Amino acid sequence: MSGELALIAAAAAAAAPPAETITTAAPAAEQLDVYALSLGIPSTDGWRGGQLTLERYFADYRIAVGAAAELRESAAGDYTGMRIGSALQVRRFGQEKPYLSVLPRGSMAGWFVGAAVHVDTNVMHDDVDSRWLASTLQLGVSAEVGYRIAPWRKLIITPTFGAEAHHDFDLTGRLPGWNKYGLTGGLELGWLF
Repeated sequence: MSGELALIAAAAAAAAPPAETITTAAPAAEQLDVYALSLGIPSTDGWRGGQLTLERYFADYRIAVGAAAELRESAAGDYTGMRIGSALQVRRFGQEKPYLSVLPRGSMAGWFVGAAVHVDTNVMHDDVDSRWLASTLQLGVSAEVGYRIAPWRKLIITPTFGAEAHHDFDLTGRLPGWNKYGLTGGLELGWLF
């Protein structure tokens, strides 16, 4: 009987994989966060408006794809104005270990370059004369460079600088379209998850 047990034990040992080939999943703490939700600080004026951006990070390509939504009161007093906008953006992050950050190399932090397309609409109403003044549609593109810092847990701070160009269309048909160009600066505060 002991010979049969020895034979079974030897067969089981031969079928088991070598110890060095056994792998375990990485601990959850080492896995990269793939989403970021940010509030554009310069776009926030109390309860008068703001801009939120949600990004999805693809670590294999070091690319974050995001969608932004903006709602802002653009006039007050005798007028009521509202700006509603949206944007699609792409950001490409560098390979280096981010400075001033608790995140590892390969995460959604550090230097990046980005581009975006924007669609916005503006409406304005004269409250004294009770009539609509103008409605415009704005189509634009922008390019940016920035540095995302993650100084504590999953908090992110993202300053950016860039340039933009857009074309405005008067939806009332009274004015011809016009182009605008400018330099941009921004600061986002957000959280990774």
